[in-house]
Amino acid sequence: MEVALGILLMVIAAAYFLFFRRPKKEQPKPTVTRNPYAAVRVKPHEHACNAAFDMSHRTFLVSEAPILPLQDCNKSESCRCGYRHYDDRRQGSSRRGESIVMTDAYNKKERRDEEQHGRRKDD
Repeated sequence: MEVALGILLMVIAAAYFLFFRRPKKEQPKPTVTRNPYAAVRVKPHEHACNAAFDMSHRTFLVSEAPILPLQDCNKSESCRCGYRHYDDRRQGSSRRGESIVMTDAYNKKERRDEEQHGRRKDD
């Protein structure tokens, strides 16, 4: 009788864990938004090689940045160069505002009403 009661309790406990226990909710993974225009510049150390100083004036997209130490580095054993990070490669005002808008070039003179309609004299 005690063995049957023990087996019954084990079956009830197993049923509880299988049917009534709720699975834990998975925590949502944090999403990292990456800026497609994030950029870097090579930040040469005080005693860096000439290649690092030459590259320090160029801005690279993060995906196109050169690997440090640079290939032309003659001090690669003691290289302490790094990157200076920028949120956006584009500097200054937006390029969209710099283009010529056709409404500004239009001088408001209609040519459709003129007597001459074509390019030839007999049109």
